[in-house]
Amino acid sequence: MPCALSLQGRAGLWGKCWCPNCARGADVMLLSRTPEALQAKFPECAVSDYANLSQVLQGSDLLLNLAVVNSDAGASLSAYQSVNVEFAATLAQAAQDAGVRFVNVRSTHALEAANRSAYAQSKRDGVAAVDAVGGISCISICQRFMARHS
Repeated sequence: MPCALSLQGRAGLWGKCWCPNCARGADVMLLSRTPEALQAKFPECAVSDYANLSQVLQGSDLLLNLAVVNSDAGASLSAYQSVNVEFAATLAQAAQDAGVRFVNVRSTHALEAANRSAYAQSKRDGVAAVDAVGGISCISICQRFMARHS
């Protein structure tokens, strides 16, 4: 069965590290707002946009959410909330509707109650929004540090 891998923002650092490894031995479908750009980066993988998410998830066994507005973006709370909360919940709901396991990658900022930045708040709210989707098989991975390897 294929593995659906969600990448947002033209395949950031996590996606660049995970995607080549996920493609080994798995049928990977990459999801993006800009599928053409993603296809150029990963020509060996199938690519789709989010318009057909329910169809894309049919036959998949996993949806891995790497979509994020990062802490270094300097975005407004509403921009962080749009992706880190609302979009995460949308993906979780789509996974539940399709009967697909959902893996949500989150930041340690979500664990730091004293961190009052808009980013940290959006990551905490995102965890709560995903948890609020009932009946879903979900794993949240707390990413502490990501080093760039060549």
